[in-house]
Amino acid sequence: MDLATRTARKLASQHVICRNSDGAAFNLLGTPDGVEAVEAKLGEFDLRLCMTSLQTGYFAAEASPEEAARHLRASSEALAREARRIEDVADFLLDVFTDGERIQSDQIIEVSRVLDIVNGSNALVEKLEVLTAGLNMTSNTTQKRVSRLFAKLQQDGFLVTLDAQKETYVVSARVDRAWDIIEHFASSIPSVATAVAAASEGDGRQGDLFA
Repeated sequence: MDLATRTARKLASQHVICRNSDGAAFNLLGTPDGVEAVEAKLGEFDLRLCMTSLQTGYFAAEASPEEAARHLRASSEALAREARRIEDVADFLLDVFTDGERIQSDQIIEVSRVLDIVNGSNALVEKLEVLTAGLNMTSNTTQKRVSRLFAKLQQDGFLVTLDAQKETYVVSARVDRAWDIIEHFASSIPSVATAVAAASEGDGRQGDLFA
């Protein structure tokens, strides 16, 4: 299977492609010929190529605005739930790293460093317990809670493993897309038509919200 076909199939399966999640595909989409080849294959499925608002990752959306609106209505709850999960994790990490910024692509996360800080604060331990319980994760130690939290985020595509033994991860552009959903969609769920129109303005590629 050639790279353009593999890339189009991943996009059609709702993957977000960035330099961390798939460097070869990301580089392909950074060239005019690569974009043309992938868009041609996506067109066979009535999909189009889109980017996160920070231009850190690519994903696929329905080519038809009407179909995009229909899909948005059908998937609004799931999209909002995924976005809120990232927001909850981001709030926790901002409490852990008080001098840091919100989680976004290319950020490195070391589980051992998070664990060291959490173990030094009863308030952080309690917040971690609430966070993991809300994500239906049951663990009997702080170490397991921290490990399983980030392992789950990796499993769902928000993180990419850099060193499995040391539990070191790098954030993927799927997180950036979650922020797009929070900022441009989640607050407008009752006005889907307005959100669709706003997201469709411009060149139709950057900042789209639809999967």
